[in-house]
Amino acid sequence: MSHLEPAASTADAIPAASATSEPLAAEKGAAGAASSPLAAPSEATSGLSPEVLAHAADVPAPEPPRIHRQSVASNGISCDLRLGPSVLDRFGRDLKICTGRARRAVFMVEASAHPELVEELSRIVIDAGFRVVRLPQNDARDAGLVEGLAPTYEALAQEHINPGDICVAIGGLASVSEDVFVSSTWCGGMSLAAVPLGLDALICCPSRPKPLAAGADSAAVNFRTRMAMCYSDPEICQLTSSVESTLHGRVLMVVAAVCESKDAFNDLVIRSEAIAAADIETTQTQALEAARGFGRVNASSSVAVRQSLSYGEVFARALAGLVPHAPLSALRGEGLRFASRLGVGAVGTSVDFVFAQDALLDRLGIGELACQVDPGTLKEAILQESVRLSGKPMIAVPHDIGRVRLASIPDEVLDEHLEAWCQARSALLSQNQSEG
Repeated sequence: MSHLEPAASTADAIPAASATSEPLAAEKGAAGAASSPLAAPSEATSGLSPEVLAHAADVPAPEPPRIHRQSVASNGISCDLRLGPSVLDRFGRDLKICTGRARRAVFMVEASAHPELVEELSRIVIDAGFRVVRLPQNDARDAGLVEGLAPTYEALAQEHINPGDICVAIGGLASVSEDVFVSSTWCGGMSLAAVPLGLDALICCPSRPKPLAAGADSAAVNFRTRMAMCYSDPEICQLTSSVESTLHGRVLMVVAAVCESKDAFNDLVIRSEAIAAADIETTQTQALEAARGFGRVNASSSVAVRQSLSYGEVFARALAGLVPHAPLSALRGEGLRFASRLGVGAVGTSVDFVFAQDALLDRLGIGELACQVDPGTLKEAILQESVRLSGKPMIAVPHDIGRVRLASIPDEVLDEHLEAWCQARSALLSQNQSEG
């Protein structure tokens, strides 16, 4: 049996309810066509042969682009999440529904956003009756720093922005997360609509934006979101490209599935091959499922359940300080691998789950990180991050799929796994250098 084989489900035995209605619809359509005067050949088709006419009648009309829609609950509010081609065409009209009346739309745009996209969105919003106010563009590399928010607040004050207006955030994970913080703190909180430029931003920001950094602490400021709308196009999100935001989004899909339930994990396993093959429809479906999973877990009344979304974060942040140029997708992926192995040694996690998660990450294109790290230094960084997160030296580990909890890890277990991990990644680095 493959490690990626999903668990059996009773849902497969349920017949489709709409299967019996299709023949009746076909018969009705045929009868209607026979009795309708429009069925008679027109002058435009009178010169065509019967074979050509018969073939043309069999060709189905092209289906309109499918818009995937999901309601993401978080902090007592609901975010309308939509993903699909041409979804931005109705952005202005829906924005007006959020505000009740068209006033001002504050555009908070990442510097890397395509100018044509920004201009098109501005036109759509203006056509809906809004007056667009553009704030100075922010650089994604500097986004997420508390120290850099003063100019944004000053610009809002100069424009006399108030809670009756609405913010429109256009950018990646760091930029949109910063915009969520600004909108939720200005004048007691403003509504926000987002157009994420990456898969990771689409999954995270509606319910759990990336924390802001303060000084040397990379995740000191956590906050709640007030996002009302999150619309994006597959091309804008680059769903089929192997860019960092897409790879990080795939890791977040794994996080959401493991934290939510066995059914969610099985669904991701089933869809993983199509996602890896850049199938747009499947990726869109799973992206919205992951966003819903993040919102559902984050909206739990249990603190322990909400903390499960930190699965893999402690190790990733600790390693980021020692391997500064490593991509976030690789860091979080290594965090998931390491935490699952800690679970085996500390709380009796199934080894089969460890292998299944490893195979899933590999299939989604999240490889192992080749690096040279001292186990003692990494241990110290992990303990510091864990204390900062929960006040105690505890790490989120999976007791089972759908049950990720913070746990105290015995020193001997932590030392053993750190030594093994560092040796394996050092060997991988040596292998890559010899092959290169």
